Amino acid sequence: MAYSENESTPVNIENKDKLRNSADLLPMFFRTEANKKFLGSTLDALISTGTLERINGFVGARNTENSKANDNYLTEPTANRRRYNFLPSAIIKEPKEDVFKWVATYDDLVNQVKFFNGNTKNHDRLFESEYYAWNPLFDFDKFVNYRQYYWMPEGPSPVLVSGDAGGSVSTYKVTNDGQNAYVFTPNGFSKNPTITL
Repeated sequence: MAYSENESTPVNIENKDKLRNSADLLPMFFRTEANKKFLGSTLDALISTGTLERINGFVGARNTENSKANDNYLTEPTANRRRYNFLPSAIIKEPKEDVFKWVATYDDLVNQVKFFNGNTKNHDRLFESEYYAWNPLFDFDKFVNYRQYYWMPEGPSPVLVSGDAGGSVSTYKVTNDGQNAYVFTPNGFSKNPTITL
């Protein structure tokens, strides 16, 4: 059994703070300065409790409509991360299996093109295209499966909405709730309400 510094207290659950120092788990014979330094610089960092640091700042592109000159942004490791963080990613999906084969952020996509000896200096030229996507406001399901829908050439039936005629009379009953407040019915819930006549 391994013992702590005073050689009388065993390292166990009751002495759990000692578990953060891995050299205390060694038998006394192996607790040399060299072993303590080695374990302190390698293993202790993995078993010690982490320290949290609160960071306050924005992450993302800095040239958007909402960004301001005095906004605090977290530092990013690369220029592409500073410019294109949180922008849409590139996704390659296998349609039959519904599995994503490759997913990358914008800077990962540019680095992938650069890895295959692509010219990534001009991003406008890199992603320019003469192809356009057109998405009309059109329900293809109603066009193809028209037999499964009800067609109303005249539109749906009108819904008549009626209101009170002008000059109507409303009656309110005012009671004291015994706590320095007045309750008006028919509502009966609001105390001392403002009434607009």
